[in-house]
Amino acid sequence: MKSRFSLFIVVTIFSLLCLCGLSFMSCGDDDDVITTDYFSNADGSSWIYTVTDHVNNTTAERTSTIEGTKTFNQVNCQIMKDTVSDEPGTEYYTYAVDTGSELMVYGYELYENGSLTTSVVLPVPFKNLVYPLTVGQTWQVVTMTGVKLSDFDLDAESDDLDGDGIDDTWDVTIAATLKEQAIISVSAGSFKSFNIESWVKATIHLSAGGSPFVSSAVTNFWFAPGVNVVTEQNYNFPQGIHVETAELKSYSLGS
Repeated sequence: MKSRFSLFIVVTIFSLLCLCGLSFMSCGDDDDVITTDYFSNADGSSWIYTVTDHVNNTTAERTSTIEGTKTFNQVNCQIMKDTVSDEPGTEYYTYAVDTGSELMVYGYELYENGSLTTSVVLPVPFKNLVYPLTVGQTWQVVTMTGVKLSDFDLDAESDDLDGDGIDDTWDVTIAATLKEQAIISVSAGSFKSFNIESWVKATIHLSAGGSPFVSSAVTNFWFAPGVNVVTEQNYNFPQGIHVETAELKSYSLGS
């Protein structure tokens, strides 16, 4: 399975943050720790997802675990570690802060066999969630202009996409809408969940010239308060390709 920060998955980066970031609901100084009825933020909480790559016709398991706090870019954040069964030795870390009304994601780190290989400090923190959750609400997750791929993609091999020796730039806009509530059944059980849909638009400006390349994606996921994301579907456009499905297989909440 391609890393979850591959080029097309980056275009659906909001969905990935939701899948592995919605559990980070306690950050900041110890005196400012905030909890809500929406999330479990206890250290040791873990979630196992069955992830199907519909492009490559493969299936793997993704495990997400809350592992304490860390100062990242001078901000004290809660940590989520992700591992994927078909990427042995690879660990992804996401760092987020709960402000009391918003969940802000500040960046990521990638470790290979215990060694830090890539660190990404987002040029603009992602407003991953706005709560309390209300059906019909819409919010802007992030707007970034003139950024490089390596500014937000752990797997970026080069910022020079057209091979002319000059870095290319991206404009990225991500927005989300909370659509409805319903009972959703997955392998881990049945849950009353919120349906959130996110749209991503990425415009790539190639330094070699020509018209900008525009790519977009939509992610539809269901989030169960007190649990986490229970299922998620990722699509790329304009082709309308069904890229990936993730379904909660099991979970354990820390105390």
